[in-house]
Amino acid sequence: MNPADRKYVYPAALRGEWRPLADYIEDGHALTPDMRRLLVKILRNECKRRKGPKHRPARDKTEEWSRFDGLVVEVLRLQFQGFGKTAAVEKVGELYAKAGATTVWRALREPFAKKFIEVARSLAGVDCSP
Repeated sequence: MNPADRKYVYPAALRGEWRPLADYIEDGHALTPDMRRLLVKILRNECKRRKGPKHRPARDKTEEWSRFDGLVVEVLRLQFQGFGKTAAVEKVGELYAKAGATTVWRALREPFAKKFIEVARSLAGVDCSP
């Protein structure tokens, strides 16, 4: 393990993230005096893990895309099979129990979906606009 990893392990353990310290010890690396003192405190239950934030963290935009991309692709697939735009959206809303037609329409209006639809339309000549 390089010195940069050691500089990460100790501060992470102070924050309550003990897995890096456990991995460091398990790999057979030498403990610094500070790590040794912290490990003794942890074993004596004098050092407790910090709790996470009480508020819900903001949703990541990539997670939003991963949630919507399947809906957009499914609408396009149905349109390629001959479904109309509204019929495809309603069908996808029925297929995905958590989605619903409103969520599908919202997914189609997202900027990343618009680019995706534009490319699909230019490749296939199908009108997929929301």
